[in-house]
Amino acid sequence: MTAVEFAKEMDYDYSTVMRWLKDGIVPGAEFVPISGDFGVWQIPKSAITEIKLPRPGRKKARKKADEAEGASADGSLFETATTAKPARKARVKKTGAKKTTKKGGAGQ
Repeated sequence: MTAVEFAKEMDYDYSTVMRWLKDGIVPGAEFVPISGDFGVWQIPKSAITEIKLPRPGRKKARKKADEAEGASADGSLFETATTAKPARKARVKKTGAKKTTKKGGAGQ
C-alpha cells in the first residue's frame, strides 16, 4: 500500500506518516525511487498491526555529558567554582551629524 492509503487506514495525517517513514518507524516500509529524488513508499499491510507508535509530544532534550557529570560527590547539583562573565564592550558615542547625499542622477 502507499503512504496515502496507510495514513487513511491508520487515521493519521499524511505528513505524520511521512515523518514516520523517513524516521524508519514503519516496519517493512521501502522507498522505491522512480526518477531522481522522486519515488513512492511501498508499505506492507502487516505494518498496520506491527507498528509501534511513537509517544506524542516533544522529545526530551538530551543532557550534555558534562552536565550529567556536574553533580559532585557530596550530591550537590551546583558547582562551587564561579565562572567569570565576558567583559562588556565599550560603547562608541555617536554624533548627531549625518552625511548628506545628492539626489538625482549623474547629469545634475
